[in-house]
Amino acid sequence: MLTLRPGGASVCRAWRGECGAALAEVTIAVFLLSLALIGLAVSFPVSFHGVTGSGLQTTATGLAQETLEAARQTAYGSLPSLAAPRAAVPGFTRFDREIGVADYTPAIGCAAAVIAGTTVPGCRQVTVRVYFTEQQGEVDTTLTTVIARP
Repeated sequence: MLTLRPGGASVCRAWRGECGAALAEVTIAVFLLSLALIGLAVSFPVSFHGVTGSGLQTTATGLAQETLEAARQTAYGSLPSLAAPRAAVPGFTRFDREIGVADYTPAIGCAAAVIAGTTVPGCRQVTVRVYFTEQQGEVDTTLTTVIARP
């Protein structure tokens, strides 16, 4: 406990007669605080990389969904014309996109039909792969949908 005398001088009255902190205590406190701050500083680049990577992943997913929405709006007979090899996505410098369209025949459903002498598959599978590069290398995001013949 610290009390002040009327003249402003302080007198230390501690339980054991101690007053203030020893140099060793201050050194240990500064050391522990330094360790905590270094740990915090090391975590910033890791968290920044995680935020950047998730932003790239979100953009890639959006680009793939946009392509699948366009495929849903396309006439069934024109779906094969959407297929495209890997190419840069316009307006997105770090992204490439590849679109695949294939006939799809599961065990049940999606039966093929003969229309005007031509066999038309009952379903088509549209697969969109969007590629981007981050610090650990190339990453691809793949979305697939099946579109049935109307």
